[in-house]
Amino acid sequence: MLRPATSTPRPLLMRSLRLTVFCPSDTSPSAYVPRLTSEAIRGSLHALADIIRAARNLEDLHIDNIHNITCIHEELSEVIRSLQKLKAIHCTNVGPDEANMISNIGSPLTKISLDFEAMPPDTKFFRWDFEPMDYVLSHRNTLTELRLSNTPSYPKFSGDIVFPHLRRLTIYASGIEFIWLGDMAKELPNLKFLELRSRDPRDLDQGELRERRLENAGRNRAMGTWSSLDTLICDIEYAHALAFPCPVRYWHGVHLGYKAGLYLFRCVLEDIRPAHLDIVLDVFALSRTDIFPRSAPYVTHLNVEMCELASLCSPDELAWLEEIFESFTASLRNLSLTFLSIRFQFDEVDVYLRNLDQRKYVLALARALPTLEHVCIQFRWSQQPDGCWTITRPVEGRIRLALLGAAATMRVLENSPFAEKLCNLKEFRYWDYESSR
Repeated sequence: MLRPATSTPRPLLMRSLRLTVFCPSDTSPSAYVPRLTSEAIRGSLHALADIIRAARNLEDLHIDNIHNITCIHEELSEVIRSLQKLKAIHCTNVGPDEANMISNIGSPLTKISLDFEAMPPDTKFFRWDFEPMDYVLSHRNTLTELRLSNTPSYPKFSGDIVFPHLRRLTIYASGIEFIWLGDMAKELPNLKFLELRSRDPRDLDQGELRERRLENAGRNRAMGTWSSLDTLICDIEYAHALAFPCPVRYWHGVHLGYKAGLYLFRCVLEDIRPAHLDIVLDVFALSRTDIFPRSAPYVTHLNVEMCELASLCSPDELAWLEEIFESFTASLRNLSLTFLSIRFQFDEVDVYLRNLDQRKYVLALARALPTLEHVCIQFRWSQQPDGCWTITRPVEGRIRLALLGAAATMRVLENSPFAEKLCNLKEFRYWDYESSR
């Protein structure tokens, strides 16, 4: 069918574009990439530049391996800089020229994601004084989300320049324990979501991390930071070193996997007093499950993923496993939980998990936690169907449990802080009927 002459050209209809491009520096063939001449590559990129130039309404642009593209075809950088309605740009393999290009984009960007991974070590980026925030300053009055990954050095905040609308910040970099939260808060006064990731903290000098905490705590008290944060994603050790001085509603990405980390975990809990908490618990590494401090009434919603049980006991030691859960339940008494999710990630004790009496265990939890309203139990390896239980107390001293069906379960999970993780129907199976017990 012929397109009417008055119809809108296709490039003008584009609002989002993702480019995943492999542009080898040499043209040697491989099992996956055919031999291409440099002329063929340049010709393809020239055609791509024409399409993007015509896509004047483009708002969201993703480019993987951007350095491999722009080093061959400089015109593409000019075309991207000329886009007037672009709101978001996401790039990987960012180099000096690409960072400058993004800095010079004329359109007021609201979202920027830059991944510097795979840059050759001889570029000028690989120096201690590299400042990634310099490349987003031109968008500070419109930027709402910023993600910086694999930067050659951690972003440094001086408190001199303000990003008034930035709500979400993600940083993946070495040295995040040296970030001054007080200066960050001055530059990002309206921040609500903060993700700080770095290398495995257990590889660092623990004594140095403790020194960083003492220095950061004093500076944070003197300068002040945010009144609160909505979401924090940060390893225990780094959160402890940074000495967060403000409450956080939701702390997740927490991996509690060795005994020394238990003390740090409790310290951070007292620092940020989260209402919603998501933990990965390596039971074997801890050899104990009384993980919560004596009083943590601020925690109302908890998701626990139990992992790494293989070396702790044999499948025959079921009595010992009972002690683990009794200890875990006793530790929960220190919280004011209304919602509890337990996810069994291990498969080494199939006999025990297949025979686990969910009702009996939920009843024990309900007796220990008078505020508890919902308990969800999930089995990654399908030892039995997952169960979501609702708890009511019609009269004082009486407890009523109801095992919810799939539809009611999804409503409960969707209303929980952990909805994004727990509502994966492909991974978890629930009873498909309603019953009251």
